[in-house]
Amino acid sequence: MRRFLLLVFGFGLATGAAFGQIEPILKNPVGNVSITQRLGAQVPLDATFQDESGKTVTLGSFFDGKKPVVMMPVYYRCKQACAVELDQMVQSVAELQQQKVMLIGKDFTVVCISIDPQETPQIASDRKADVLAELRDCPTAGDGWHFLTGSVAQLDPVVTALGFRYGYDAKSDRIDHSAGIMVLTPQGKISQYFYGATFEPRPLRDALALADEAKIGRKAQVFLFGCVVMDPVTHHLSANIMAITRLAGVLFVLGIGAAMLQMNLTARRREQRILGGLNEKLL
Repeated sequence: MRRFLLLVFGFGLATGAAFGQIEPILKNPVGNVSITQRLGAQVPLDATFQDESGKTVTLGSFFDGKKPVVMMPVYYRCKQACAVELDQMVQSVAELQQQKVMLIGKDFTVVCISIDPQETPQIASDRKADVLAELRDCPTAGDGWHFLTGSVAQLDPVVTALGFRYGYDAKSDRIDHSAGIMVLTPQGKISQYFYGATFEPRPLRDALALADEAKIGRKAQVFLFGCVVMDPVTHHLSANIMAITRLAGVLFVLGIGAAMLQMNLTARRREQRILGGLNEKLL
């Protein structure tokens, strides 16, 4: 049994090493994909985009100096992480409305910016229609949730200010990006970051309340599953799967190590009992 466990333990270590070799392949070959928290930074309000109707708008048109803004750098056609982000935001917005604490369009605004310069206002319009269908009981959702598209030149100043680094690998036709959102003050300064693809209503409400007062929050913790790698063709979420697999490998190795330790302790106690019994007989 000990030999078997040692063999399995060694296999687990080898598997972990293999994960370490695979990881660099998943990273964006054109840059460091990440979200750097730039609390207090000002986003360029003069940046221009096309909204879901095809109209050219400035980013500043969504900052009226009265309401905080949630900014979501996403990819509208993504069926994995971005879809989860949007669905979770819809749920949080709906719950905040049910709790009668904050109403989208009245107390805060949500602005989605596509990180795929190939996406069109029509795609943005379709995605907005899906969101509004989910928020049909919220009459102000249409005025409070916006979907923007733009070129790389239009995107770069904004994502740079947000600390959001993504990239496109032309060889594999893949967009690499991280999952997360930013809560901004009514004046356009970054107040709070949320990593990952899920946003609970209460923390989101607290972050919006803080931003509403033009205050800057604390740095958010980086979670294991915050970073994703998304293929726009296959919609494959490689990095999340890899993170789960790595975690499973680590837990597996730790479990085997704990089992081996327990076996050794049990064997020693048994030997001590046997030796103790022999000593009593000899005495």
